[in-house]
Amino acid sequence: MNKIIFKALSCILLISVGILYSCTDTWDEHYDGPGDSNSFDGTIMDFLKQNSNLSDFVEIVEATGYDLELNSSQSYTLWAPVNGSFDKNEWLELAKTNKKDVITRFIKNHMTRYNVSLDNQKHRISLLNNKTVSMSDASEHTFGSADILSYNTVCDNGVINVISEAQPYLDNIYEQIERQYVQWKAEAAAKGEVIIDDSVLSMYSFLKKYNSDSLDQSRSVSIGVDENGEYIWIDSVMMRNNTILKSIGALVYHEDSLYSMILPSVDAYIARVNEAKTCLRFNPVENVADQVDQAVSTTDSLQYYYANLFAMSDLFYNDNRNLHSNDSVISTQWTGGKDWEFHRYYRPFEPGGIFNQGQKILCSNGYVYQYNDYPISVYDQFLRKVETSCDNMNIDKTKDSAGNDLYTKLCDGSFPWLSVPDPETGKLFSFVDIKPTTKSANPTVTFQVRNTLKTTYDIYLVYSPLWVNKYPSYAAAYEVAMADSLAQADNKNATWKVDAGLAPYYFQVNVFEREGTSKNLGKYPSKGQSMKNPETGKAYYTGNVENAIDTMYIGQISPEYSYYHTDKEGILIQFEVKISSSQAKNTYSREMYFSKILLVPHKD
Repeated sequence: MNKIIFKALSCILLISVGILYSCTDTWDEHYDGPGDSNSFDGTIMDFLKQNSNLSDFVEIVEATGYDLELNSSQSYTLWAPVNGSFDKNEWLELAKTNKKDVITRFIKNHMTRYNVSLDNQKHRISLLNNKTVSMSDASEHTFGSADILSYNTVCDNGVINVISEAQPYLDNIYEQIERQYVQWKAEAAAKGEVIIDDSVLSMYSFLKKYNSDSLDQSRSVSIGVDENGEYIWIDSVMMRNNTILKSIGALVYHEDSLYSMILPSVDAYIARVNEAKTCLRFNPVENVADQVDQAVSTTDSLQYYYANLFAMSDLFYNDNRNLHSNDSVISTQWTGGKDWEFHRYYRPFEPGGIFNQGQKILCSNGYVYQYNDYPISVYDQFLRKVETSCDNMNIDKTKDSAGNDLYTKLCDGSFPWLSVPDPETGKLFSFVDIKPTTKSANPTVTFQVRNTLKTTYDIYLVYSPLWVNKYPSYAAAYEVAMADSLAQADNKNATWKVDAGLAPYYFQVNVFEREGTSKNLGKYPSKGQSMKNPETGKAYYTGNVENAIDTMYIGQISPEYSYYHTDKEGILIQFEVKISSSQAKNTYSREMYFSKILLVPHKD
């Protein structure tokens, strides 16, 4: 009676990889296959036990206790490998310590839910362990790399096929990260090394903290509900979700994705994290007790979190996005825009390329390129240029308790943002117009610089001379300005340089950093660090008027703390004009056009 009911229900629910078949008068005829009995009076487990060429598979199933499931009323399709096509002893040994792993990596690697028949179409089958495998049509008789020796045999609780060889279990990329860590930990234990706290070690340990998995009810097995109406799951399938990997667009735990990954060794990863930590020494002003664990400070949490993100930067590549490009690849963190130059690597498969020297490991959703060390430097990953636009939003306008300006003074406050075409390329470039409050005032303008690390930076100022806006036609603009100036000089006009926009800038530069002492915690000092012009050794800098866009080297700074992704900036860079009245008439300009400030990590 159970078999009759099963076959009637199967006729209704029959799923053949998304294809619904119509019922026939004799349901078994759908499974007819040359030389097959096509019907067996018993469960899938009964069938396995009555076939001597499947005895190795039976031993493994019974060793894990999964024979109960193959004897149950649940509906499955099984592809059973014959004896001698796999290492039985290896799986039996593993079953002594980890039955779940054997079930997932071996038994469920040959099973799917419901009934799947070999027909005249090729299919992609989703297995119980979420892996996928291809099955050919009835003319080819293959399942993955195996030949189907006997197929479409109907049992009381499903369909069974006999195949020529066991199918290998392929880790997805996330599982490969986990496997690397497990092997590393076992090797450390074999050497007598004690891992005291593995929560701060390895990429896997970090990622594991951010797993938020959920139950996949469609793939799980329930035997009913309890007294509270809650389902009782006897075979629960979890859907992996990792918030860190999701945030960087690297869903390497999805079987239907396709990625390439650079996987440094655990030791190399730990070294890179520790190197990143030295750049992430946060100002104690951020040190607020953690809401969950009062013993953990915010700065410690920030350092741990961002150091791991830094060490993971540019390790993941979406193959569909890169289309297997040999010229260049972009990591999953590439967003274009102003960061277009980051997260991109050229000629990845050529000597010196990021994929060239790694051990290539095939995964179920792409490839892992495993390295003993990093093929990318800290300058590629996190010691990157900090670019600050000199627009109105980044100008510091802090006032004291009396309402007086502290850092930006004697500027008219309008700070118009201007754009003009580059005379050489025709592309627009933009800059802020810094105007003094009066013709005799020496303005001081100060910019807030965010996302700085504790490292040594080379400071650059990108600016333009005034003539770029006075001669917007750009018909050899500089030459026009010079001709106009010389004409005025012939007329003995004392202001010929200033009027033509050819007067250079002349200013001092001061750098302020928030203090980290308890007395003035989080406050800027009253006096900043006075920069010295590297060319002259003096405190004054002079602009160049020959180029429409120019870059001035200011010097080096080494912030004591990091202000990466904090609520407030930690660095102010101040430009202070100090010129006399006579200089303002015929030598220097008090009005200035600034475009951006660049902080470039210093390389020896």
